[in-house]
Amino acid sequence: MDPIKPPLPTGPLLFDAVLTPNRSLEKPAAKILLGAAGVIFFLGSTIFSLAGAWPISGFFCIEFVVLYLAFRACSKKLQSKEIISLRPNNLTVERISASGSRSSWHFQPYWLRITLRNQNSNQGQLFFSSGGQSVQVGSFLSKNDQISLAAALQQALGRS
Repeated sequence: MDPIKPPLPTGPLLFDAVLTPNRSLEKPAAKILLGAAGVIFFLGSTIFSLAGAWPISGFFCIEFVVLYLAFRACSKKLQSKEIISLRPNNLTVERISASGSRSSWHFQPYWLRITLRNQNSNQGQLFFSSGGQSVQVGSFLSKNDQISLAAALQQALGRS
């Protein structure tokens, strides 16, 4: 038995958004920062080794490795994204994780409900729901960005 397939998107593209996490430090700047930290840790390690406190050198190395792994994990997580596409007969939300796995949800635009929860907190939760299914969108976005996305999509839904 084949699973139910969503309708093929047809018609003009009314709304298209690619959501990505905020990157506070670009890759070249991150490399420069790690290089500077490496030089500082190396110099500190050398000074302590020359002073006879050579066990401290190991801690400098461990700290640098932990810093490198933290930057690497953060950089990997920033590769995730969400793609929202609206056509007259279909709204598609496609989530691409940092590992490259894809998940997609399809909604009938006419019945789509856009909900912003936790409006009183700093981090909101934006949900799309229709036909018994619901998906949280833009969990990595700021509350203001979620509000802007919801407003832009509401405006585009008015045209569909």
